[in-house]
Amino acid sequence: MVEVILSNRLTMSKNVDEFEVKFAQWLNVPYACMVNSGSSANLLAMAALVNPERKKRLFPGDEVLVPCVCWSTSVFPIMQCGLRPVLVDCDPDTMNMSVADFRAKITPKTKGVVLVHVLGNSPPMKSVMALVEKHELLVMEDTCESLGSKVTIDESYKGAFQYLGTFGEFGTFSFYYSHHMTTGEGGAVICHNEDDYNLLRCLRAHGWSRHRTDMVKLDRESVDVDSRFNFVNIGYNLRPMEVQAAMGKLQLDNLAESNEIRRVNFQKLRRALLGHKKFKQQFSIMKATEGCDPAWFGLAILLDAKYKHQLSDLLSYLENKGIENRPIVTGNIARQKCLPLFGYDFDPSDYPGAEIIHTRGFFLGSHNKPIDEQAAAVLANIIFAFAFTPSKRVLITGGSGLVGSSVKMALTADANWQGAKILSLSSSMCDLRVWSECEDLFKKFCPTHVIHLAAVLAGTHEMSKHQATYFMDNSAINRNVLKAAEAYGVTKVVSCLSTAIFPANTTYPIDESRATDGPVHPLSAGYGGAKRELLQISKWFSENSKTNFVCLIPSNIYGANGSFNGEQAPFVHAFIRKCVEAKVNKRDTIDCFGTGDTRRQILFSKDLARFICWSLAEYNDSNEPLIVAGMEMALDDVMSHICKAVGFCGEINWTGGQGGGPTQRTASTAKLEKLYGDLKFCSFENGVKETLEYYLATRSGI
Repeated sequence: MVEVILSNRLTMSKNVDEFEVKFAQWLNVPYACMVNSGSSANLLAMAALVNPERKKRLFPGDEVLVPCVCWSTSVFPIMQCGLRPVLVDCDPDTMNMSVADFRAKITPKTKGVVLVHVLGNSPPMKSVMALVEKHELLVMEDTCESLGSKVTIDESYKGAFQYLGTFGEFGTFSFYYSHHMTTGEGGAVICHNEDDYNLLRCLRAHGWSRHRTDMVKLDRESVDVDSRFNFVNIGYNLRPMEVQAAMGKLQLDNLAESNEIRRVNFQKLRRALLGHKKFKQQFSIMKATEGCDPAWFGLAILLDAKYKHQLSDLLSYLENKGIENRPIVTGNIARQKCLPLFGYDFDPSDYPGAEIIHTRGFFLGSHNKPIDEQAAAVLANIIFAFAFTPSKRVLITGGSGLVGSSVKMALTADANWQGAKILSLSSSMCDLRVWSECEDLFKKFCPTHVIHLAAVLAGTHEMSKHQATYFMDNSAINRNVLKAAEAYGVTKVVSCLSTAIFPANTTYPIDESRATDGPVHPLSAGYGGAKRELLQISKWFSENSKTNFVCLIPSNIYGANGSFNGEQAPFVHAFIRKCVEAKVNKRDTIDCFGTGDTRRQILFSKDLARFICWSLAEYNDSNEPLIVAGMEMALDDVMSHICKAVGFCGEINWTGGQGGGPTQRTASTAKLEKLYGDLKFCSFENGVKETLEYYLATRSGI
């Protein structure tokens, strides 16, 4: 470098030429064009892709896909060249582009893609390039963080690989100070044919002819122009300096060795962290994409959702301990304020994978100088000295209803859930039958726990007339909630089923093991069938998910709040309304559908709420539901207690019929008693008193 400076030849010359040849040989490609930075390399490659000199090119307005975890100048050249960037979500495990979202974002307007290889890793190149070939897309690879990373191209032959950055029309590289090799500032673009090579060299330096291999031919065609300044295309000044190339030539000699050191350091740090005695799944570490051998640029760490709120505090703590750290590139670039300035108003929540990376991720450098096991252990000890404190965010679906309102009060009073953020969801806030609304809810609230109570229901007689509707509505709700919980990393879901899942013909008392032995009662086939489906898909999700899905089977519920209105009301509420109206209207008799001999287990909503809060913390059996049933009473006795509370002294006339379903649904609480201990229930007298007081206080609005 000193020799170059003393030569007085500072701008690009023979050292740049020599470096380009050497760099191309290192990557096993025919051509390389050195520039003054990796960002310039991106601009130059994209400018070449839109240039009319190129036979197959991009045109103004074409859509170019780009992952939303990327560097700013991965996106800006798309815009600067008159193209439209379309953001693609990323996989939080690999930090790289999601193939599923890549596939979903391809439209007839999609003509190109920028593949950004993040932190030494890559997207699944075999799948990506298959889509590229199928849709005839033009590819630019931003390999500024991944110089030397390899991808297996022949699985049958060990060692057959291809370097990242060499798959597309153009591959770009950065030689910034902290990158795999450095020229202080600097970069390069590689290509595969002489036409592209000439175009790159022309655009790099003003658009003139003097660095092209076909210079003589072009100069002859411009006889009226000085050949030293023959401008044959548009151009920039992105030239590197000779001193950078001199440095780069020596850096290349050490690149393979330093990349191997990065790989070894990465594994040392990974072992020290994941093998630490205090490691309790507080975070995960970036995984290599299958088929990729990364030259790791950094050790990317993703906090578990429970510790998301501590990201900023953790990073400040590490800085104070002398440990440098960085966001994962720019995080989710949809959050950057520069994009709306140019008319691109992306919604960050549309990219849930990138949002996870943005809100929970950071990385530590994977150095190119060896570190020993002791240094790795020191780092791990410092990290685990941080006070990781999990957060709790509880979503209650059906939160404004009879049970939901009681659950919220119980959670607030429960020591296990002190400080938890609670969202009681009502149907007016979100229609859970619609996947997009359900997904948006989970994106924005980010629950760690879900209590799933939401259901579309009415009285048995009403539901029996519209079985298909009640099945489809409830099935849609249940599927969407469980799918979103699994997709967005919820720790646990507690779902409430119903005794409507019990078989129509069975012996009583029934326990959990026989809960679905045989068809449900025909009067509640739609609603009961949807609840059975909820039980089954909860089991299936638990088999292959980090989320724990458990189900409770409560008996008939009553209490303050909830509906007292006709067919939609629980039968205890309906009886209270009948008694109050009969007393107010001075009637002597009350007609009740069904028979007074029908027996039902009745559970006060506050008791159920207490069991739900307990199960959210303690019950983890995803293979079998848990029956949570109250005291069993004949309906005639229920009505007698209510009449006494109301002060109605007339007669009860049971009109017969089977409108109330089967005559008995006695459920065993033996399993609950064994797990929970001493079961204590609110007395029916006190429960009815509280429910009646609520009804009388709100009656004018009904």
